[in-house]
Order: sequence, then C-alpha cells, then structure tokens
Amino acid sequence: MMILLLQAPPGGGWMPGMEPGGLGWPGLLVALYCLAGLISGALAAQAAFRRGLNPWTGFLCGFLLPIAGWLAICCRKTGPVSPRPIRTALACAACGAMNHPAAKRCLDCGATLDPRTPSEADLV
Repeated sequence: MMILLLQAPPGGGWMPGMEPGGLGWPGLLVALYCLAGLISGALAAQAAFRRGLNPWTGFLCGFLLPIAGWLAICCRKTGPVSPRPIRTALACAACGAMNHPAAKRCLDCGATLDPRTPSEADLV
C-alpha cells in the first residue's frame, strides 16, 4: 500500500489538463436541476397517487418540468375511483344476533350459518 502512495503523481491522481473543481457554473446548475427534479418528481408522484392517477407519470412530469409538472399534476382532476363494496352483517336465524358475513357459526348461540363471503383466513 505504501508503494502505491509513493508512486502517485504530484497533485493526486488527476488526469493531465484536468483541474480539481473544473465543473464550474454549468455543473452546479445541472446538479441543482437534478435535485429540484427529484424533489418535485417525488411530490408529483405522491399527488398523482392520491388522485388515483399513475404515479410514474406524475414522477416523470415532476422530474422533467420541476415546478410546472408538479403543479400540472396537482391541478388535474381525480381519476375514476370505485369504492369497495361494504358487506352487510349476517343475522343468525336461531337467535337473531348479528355476525360477520364470513362467519360459519353464530357468536352467541353457536348455530351453523351460511356465509355470504369466503373467509380470508381460509385463503392462507
């Protein structure tokens, strides 16, 4: 290891003609644009997800057009969202107690029930 350090050229391992910190203003502006694009892309993806839109489209809009893309996603209308159906409770024929729609036996009297939906526990 010591031999490699002694063989290093003066000024470090920079290539000839390349000075450290040679990116200047253009490199700084590109880095700031990428940082703003990543932040705006993440915000636009979250906004698209909350509105029922494709989050990848939101991320690309926010990344390529940092502020304008995020605002465009925020101003769009929500996508079609269908609510999940709500299952009604199952009444026991013997005692009238209300049970879960997937119940096979009544919680109060233990009578056998005809479940309306398949139990999620049976799927495992």
